[in-house]
Formats: sequence, C-alpha cells, structure tokens
Amino acid sequence: MNQTETKPSIWRRAWDMYREGFSSLTPTSRTLWLIVGIKLFVMFAVLKAFFFPNHTKQQAKELNITGSEWVQQDLINRGTK
Repeated sequence: MNQTETKPSIWRRAWDMYREGFSSLTPTSRTLWLIVGIKLFVMFAVLKAFFFPNHTKQQAKELNITGSEWVQQDLINRGTK
C-alpha cells in the first residue's frame, strides 16, 4: 500500500467481511440464517410489542411525571426499603 491509498473505514471492512462470508454459504446455510433472522425478528419485535408493556411509561403517566422522574423516584423508594 503506498502513501496515497487510504485504509477503508472499519464499517466498510466489516461489511466486506460479512458480504464475502455470506456469499460463500451453501443454500442450506442461507436457509438456516434466514430462519435465525426471522426468529430474532419475531422475538424482539412481535413478542415485545404484545407481551411486554412499557411499565415505566404507564407508571409515569399515572403520576403525571416523566419517565426519568418515575425511575428516579422508584430507585429512591427501593433504596429506603
């Protein structure tokens, strides 16, 4: 590498590494990675939206305060018990 060439950014090198790795996968491996991706999407997007409500937001709304104020009060209350 001579002085006029610059080293690609870390993001570019990471992208190139993953692109090269995934392009050399067998069809079975690609299918398995697709299943893993779908499973992660379902776990984090769908299940979170339906089964894990935003407790902080609900509690803060009931007390007419911001979420950070509720967290502060809750931590103080837990520390005094």
